[in-house]
Amino acid sequence: MKILFISTNQEKGFRPALPIGMVTLAGILNDSGHEARCFDLCFERDFRGLIQAIRDFDPDALGLSIRNIDDLSFLEPVFNLPFFRKVVECCRTHKPNSPVILGGPGFTLVPEEIFRYTKADFGIRGPAEASLPVLLDRLEQGLICTDIPGLVYFDPGGSVVANPVKTDDVAFSPRHHPDRTQYDGRYFRFRFKGPTPVEVAADVVVAKRGCPQSCIYCVNSIVAGARLTCKPPNQTLEEIEDLIGLGRANRFEFGDGAFNMPPGHALEICREMAARRIYFPWNCMFSPGGAHPELLDLMAATGCDLLEMGSEAGSDKILRTLKKNFTVKDLSEAHRMADERGIRVEHCIFLGSPGETKDTLTETFDLMDELVPDDRNTPHRVYITLGYRLFKGTLLYDMAVAEGKIPANGHLAVPKYYIADDVLKDESALNLIQTRVTGKENWYLWWGLPNTSLRDRVTQVMEQYLKIDELFSLAMGKTAEEKT
Repeated sequence: MKILFISTNQEKGFRPALPIGMVTLAGILNDSGHEARCFDLCFERDFRGLIQAIRDFDPDALGLSIRNIDDLSFLEPVFNLPFFRKVVECCRTHKPNSPVILGGPGFTLVPEEIFRYTKADFGIRGPAEASLPVLLDRLEQGLICTDIPGLVYFDPGGSVVANPVKTDDVAFSPRHHPDRTQYDGRYFRFRFKGPTPVEVAADVVVAKRGCPQSCIYCVNSIVAGARLTCKPPNQTLEEIEDLIGLGRANRFEFGDGAFNMPPGHALEICREMAARRIYFPWNCMFSPGGAHPELLDLMAATGCDLLEMGSEAGSDKILRTLKKNFTVKDLSEAHRMADERGIRVEHCIFLGSPGETKDTLTETFDLMDELVPDDRNTPHRVYITLGYRLFKGTLLYDMAVAEGKIPANGHLAVPKYYIADDVLKDESALNLIQTRVTGKENWYLWWGLPNTSLRDRVTQVMEQYLKIDELFSLAMGKTAEEKT
């Protein structure tokens, strides 16, 4: 069966993220008797290229890879579902008899809502390496497929059914090997100068799924369909050698939520990289709770030049609330060790956690002032986000419902955020944030036009989210009526 995969992500504001999931599935399907090709919308201005790809390939099915349903940033209202629906409609118009299948991490987080809204034929939540080949086989043979793990579909009454993910299907198989030749070459010619020290697209290596930690807001294990599944280090190294040998990427990054958790797995990978004499620029997301001298030595020795550190806050009170596995002292020590080894650190900070006050905000700003002073010669950076995007399955979502911040049955495809009232509803707290952040060379918190205060921006975006929610609720109501 021929399937055309379509990457729907068009976000290039931070740095373009290569669709590793899509090219991995393409490689698996091509090895299992199907024929898969990839088309990327990231650099497309319209659908003309997609239409031509559909005509040229003439696929029997079309698979939409959904990575981002929004920007995960409260201060930047983005809602991508209307675009996804347009892609589905384009596929239906130009290949009306070929089923449209949705998948990807963004889809997995809110599958029922996205599925109802786009009116696709099928969806797969969670990893699809095992379930998608089975779905294509059965479609080709005209067999029943409603029992496939992770499958999302409409039942005869028009209700959305989302089958549970089979945890056995989450493990990495030897066939789990990306076909990197299917990447759009424009990724590797793209240059971006913005709030990131990395100006080029980094190829992606996935070394694990899920996470051993229990942070109250994290969705890694929801997307993965399992608590933690590690890829064998030798398989990870084969991928790294392949991407280097391909000669397209100038660097790679580990796509794991925290590369160094668990530390033992990261250490095995880095030891093997050193044994194979690999030295190539790379970066990763990094937990301060797993910073060990040997690991950082090996990371620096193999080319790691940037840690996107999940610092979260500079207050032990807040770190405990978030269920982090480190303290402020650990965070400072991790920064020091990276700095001594010439590895840049980008501290990822969230403001507005449960229990956040002006005092805890001040603690965070004081610590970041110490670690990343306002000096253009400082190699380190602070990337700040106001609020946490909410998804079902997290403790923070349950807290938001209990506190009355969101309704238990509300739409989550439309962005909903947790921000402590002592921050969101306190003008002096918002002014404190603006005063401590504005104008600093290596600190980034975006909230709109230069002449707009943070307080005014908060008011604006809350109104925008309400309007988006109203329109989405109306559209979902009509969609439900059409299916009944």
